[in-house]
Amino acid sequence: TVAFLGALTVVVCPTASWLVEKRTDLGFRDAPQVWLAAILSLAGVACLELDPAGGGLELGAGDVLSAAQAVGFGTSFYLTEKMMAREPDQALP
Repeated sequence: TVAFLGALTVVVCPTASWLVEKRTDLGFRDAPQVWLAAILSLAGVACLELDPAGGGLELGAGDVLSAAQAVGFGTSFYLTEKMMAREPDQALP
């Protein structure tokens, strides 16, 4: 479960670009692979977390922390990408 929730990092970066920069090239028509990856990630988490006996969704504190970790890492990747675009001489040799 943690691996699937951690994989949401890949979805956070383009979502941050879309929300912060108001990028129009990240719509479903322009970049369907991004949104397909998001849907498949969420479907994978649902398959792991939904109780087949009809108990519904059982999320624990670790699941919430894993999702928050994905948002944190995705945001840091987005910010690093923006900083490196502005100041490429700051890259490590």
